Amino acid sequence: MRGNVHVRFGGRPGETDRIERPAPRPGPPNHVKVRDRGRVLSKALVIAYGVHDTGQREVIGLDLGEVESEAFWIEFLRGLRSCGLGGLRLVVSDNHEGLKTAIARITPQHAT
Repeated sequence: MRGNVHVRFGGRPGETDRIERPAPRPGPPNHVKVRDRGRVLSKALVIAYGVHDTGQREVIGLDLGEVESEAFWIEFLRGLRSCGLGGLRLVVSDNHEGLKTAIARITPQHAT
């Protein structure tokens, strides 16, 4: 994805701002149960959406992590950049400290 884009982290696939959000699920938000080496574990599911100037959304990144640490987010953001993400104008995220620090390090023009 090249050109001017907005990136939103989090949310659920297919979720839009115009649709009421479903009732909260038990457990941490955006955590899913996955089978890992024969065991079922809870892992953080992160999704990055790009929004074109036309308003069309596109999933531009998806990953599972043990925890949403600063190191995890830095690797995720670098991966997006190495796949061609450019022209970033806006980053929308939750108030997670690891993500905020990673955004400031990887995209310093968006640090607050």
